[in-house]
Amino acid sequence: MIGYVEIFRGFDMNEFNRIRSVLDGAKIKYKDRCVSTTASGFADRRASIGSLGENTAASYTYSIFVKKDQAESAKTLMR
Repeated sequence: MIGYVEIFRGFDMNEFNRIRSVLDGAKIKYKDRCVSTTASGFADRRASIGSLGENTAASYTYSIFVKKDQAESAKTLMR
């Protein structure tokens, strides 16, 4: 994303939502992304045996991006 920097990347959906709420409260515009870590290449295997033994909490990677000039403010608010 041109003009944006990543301020968060993780597997914890609760932390992802907490940070988004903080940014919303501070009226800092952000973009977010949620990427499945189990898709592509695993679809055939999962269709036949399911997700037995996989950590479902780590099924997605969450990222939050803010404009470069607001990154320091956003990082301070995240703490």
